Amino acid sequence: MEKSELSSLTVAELKDKLKSKGLPLSGNKSELISRLNDNSDDKKPLKSKGIPLDSKSNQDKPFFQYISENGIKNLDIDRWEVGKYALGFFMVVFMLISLSSTSWYSVKYVDESQEDFFGDEVDIKESYEFKYGLSGIEFESEMSFGMDSMSESIEIDYDHPLCNDDDDELQCGKMELASNFIKIFFWLSILTTATLLGLSIAKGFGKVDSTIFDVDYDKIQKWGWHSTVLIPLSALLIYAIIAFTYDIGDLFGGEGTSGLGSTWWLMFLLNLGLAAVVYNEKTTQFIEFVKEKLQQK
Repeated sequence: MEKSELSSLTVAELKDKLKSKGLPLSGNKSELISRLNDNSDDKKPLKSKGIPLDSKSNQDKPFFQYISENGIKNLDIDRWEVGKYALGFFMVVFMLISLSSTSWYSVKYVDESQEDFFGDEVDIKESYEFKYGLSGIEFESEMSFGMDSMSESIEIDYDHPLCNDDDDELQCGKMELASNFIKIFFWLSILTTATLLGLSIAKGFGKVDSTIFDVDYDKIQKWGWHSTVLIPLSALLIYAIIAFTYDIGDLFGGEGTSGLGSTWWLMFLLNLGLAAVVYNEKTTQFIEFVKEKLQQK
């Protein structure tokens, strides 16, 4: 049976086919399909790989319990699935770290000049930067005079009097609004991803009744991972759209430079990596398309 035909079957139907072939029943739907596809009549029998076929109790054991007793070498592991959970875990960690970062957006001004100092030309450099975080602004200033330098750093919350001025040159209201989207959406994504990871671990240790849970498990996984990718990506894009309307105006005489910070870019690239793994079929098709185009040149 072709892989596309197997995909139309339910988890219960897939397990019936696995049971009839004497194959293990553990894993999610994609793992079950992969196991059936790898052990079709025109392929090498699974028995030759060393997986025990004569023990029904072994076949029905949860994933982690099966590994502890039979070893990981006997399992046909889906690398896309492993990558998805690994990147999902790292996304949670970095999202938690990013919530306290002050490098989401930056406005910087640098002035370099030379002054005559007792007959010698001395290089003078002044640097001022407003680094926007999710809870406030960090102002950093640095001045170097020849070999000497001094620096200062001040933190400003979004409810600081400087942010409540009528002029509001720092545009705190706008940047706080963008930050709120990040905080709300990121927490939703963290809870969703943590739930998916927790359910998978519990299922792997047999803490979830698979006979009741399997039918809905695939739907939970599917929509859960969609949410894990799309929720933070939406927040990042909304933040970027609002940030691009930032007007330096009279700040630094309008001569400063501004742009998205390192934290925004890091989270955006991590999100793209997770999307590539979650939507691995599309990713594979895209890679094959690029390879074909390169070969045609």
